[in-house]
Amino acid sequence: MIRVKNIVLPLGYTERSCENALRSLLGCGNEEKLEYTLAHRSLDCRGRREPRYVCTFDVSAEREEILYENAVRNGAECVYPYTALRYAFPPVCGVKTKKPVVVGFGPAGIFCSLMLAESGLCPVIIERGDDIDTRARKTERFFKTGELDTESNIQFGEGGAGAFSDGKLTTLIKDKDARCAYILRRFVEFGAPEDILYSAHPHIGTDVLRGVIKNMREHIKKYGGAFRFCTRFESVISENGALCGVKLADGEIIDTDTVFLCVGHSARDVFRSLHESGVILERKPFSVGVRIEHLQSAVNKARYHSYAGDGRLPAAEYKAAVHTPNGRTLYTFCMCPGGYVTAAASE
Repeated sequence: MIRVKNIVLPLGYTERSCENALRSLLGCGNEEKLEYTLAHRSLDCRGRREPRYVCTFDVSAEREEILYENAVRNGAECVYPYTALRYAFPPVCGVKTKKPVVVGFGPAGIFCSLMLAESGLCPVIIERGDDIDTRARKTERFFKTGELDTESNIQFGEGGAGAFSDGKLTTLIKDKDARCAYILRRFVEFGAPEDILYSAHPHIGTDVLRGVIKNMREHIKKYGGAFRFCTRFESVISENGALCGVKLADGEIIDTDTVFLCVGHSARDVFRSLHESGVILERKPFSVGVRIEHLQSAVNKARYHSYAGDGRLPAAEYKAAVHTPNGRTLYTFCMCPGGYVTAAASE
């Protein structure tokens, strides 16, 4: 396989224009069979010219070595042999007699439960909030009336806080083991749009994400997972220094020797309970954020200039960062282009 980077395409590009650009760079005629996949696409809005896409393609052909040499002779600097890396979940060793418990069904809990279920371990999933549909109704009621359910809201419930933040999938970590690519493929498998596989700033969209989450839940159930919504974790139970169970808020005790705490950062009662149970907790730095709402038209004008309003362009976004003299950093994060600020109370 050959990876070809920095292919510049116009906003209204077609499949044919992609292929023509690749054939021209690789020096092959129309009679030669090419198979290619769009691996990455970003929008270049620099300067006052018309915005354009900068793309990366993975190309397969019978004469790959010759095509690669053609590209080098043509002056291409961003073409190189490439082998795709695909993440594989490690196989489960041994047999467990007790079902593992997953606390929380946000992003971490969803994929933790998915991996456990597909490995034949039949997890029990505890979620303090409602299923995604009931949660959405309660959230809408909160927006209209101010009536807050402290256990099921924008922060708590199936899907976690991310379910109401446009389903953004941006990360700044290096994907050396292809885990991020694996996550994106699984999302597409359960109904997310395919463009998240190559978009520079992938997002699913809140409305679509609800269906994706439900599909993942049903898949986990098919593989033996059991869900307990509106069920709050109270504490861990240990005996002789070893975990032996989980106590729920209603007094029920689940017998288990494995617990995955996927509770996010807002379930402070869980941290307090763990501390009181003697579980070692370690502090870590965290960022304090504020929400800012701009007119989308103003952001579009600042980024797209005279091309603002072009129907081929998505809602514009931006990123800014500054390092202050006292060593602190101020930066934008978690932008939701085309969205709006909502009340996100949970208490």
